[in-house]
Amino acid sequence: MPSYFPAKKNAQYIFYLSLAPQAGGNALLANPTLELGDAKVSVDGGSLTDIILLPVVTPANSKLVKVTLSANEMNGDNITVIMSDAAGDEWRDVVVFIQTTTMQTMTQVPPSVTGSNLIITRAVTFVATLIGITLPASWDKLYFTAKQSPNYSDSTALIQIALSNPALPGDGLLILNQQTGVAANGRLVVAGDSITIHLADDATVMLSSGDSAPYDIKVVVDGASALLATGKVTIAGTPTASI
Repeated sequence: MPSYFPAKKNAQYIFYLSLAPQAGGNALLANPTLELGDAKVSVDGGSLTDIILLPVVTPANSKLVKVTLSANEMNGDNITVIMSDAAGDEWRDVVVFIQTTTMQTMTQVPPSVTGSNLIITRAVTFVATLIGITLPASWDKLYFTAKQSPNYSDSTALIQIALSNPALPGDGLLILNQQTGVAANGRLVVAGDSITIHLADDATVMLSSGDSAPYDIKVVVDGASALLATGKVTIAGTPTASI
């Protein structure tokens, strides 16, 4: 069975809801009547259109309604579903807001990009590959650093990971949340024209949802540094923090 958490952009999405009777009371409606026009969807604030697959009571005669959105109906960043009784006399309106993501695996692997904005989800191993980056043959050290301001010292970094050429025992996660990091929880891997950033879940769980910071990748050659890529890091949350 496919996973539907988090909701993935441009992929089928299934969720369940219950409907309350217009007559009032605390009980949810059992086996509500569902007809064409009862369920509509809007993609990124666009016009409301009937959901292609009419929602259905599942299991039969229960108080649960299964709603299925097609990949095309999920092809946006903000999806809104409105359930409104077209007959107008059986159940109350319901609105469901869905925010999508392009990543859904337990190990985040965003599309390979150069200088992309990155989303790190707490308590989940993070892996991102930046491509189209050419390092000098004689490079000495590589840094990935995310911090609130370029005017601050590296000791205030949200994340800093380093790699030496050749590799040294001190390489890895240098700083996490302005504190000394556990080296083994972060690493950079260079392969051809790509740089892959790894951050273990033991490190991402220490980050705060909603935080964001600009990042860069710098290389040091013979004592001089050069900028290879820039972007923005945003920290997202997830309900499960135990693994």
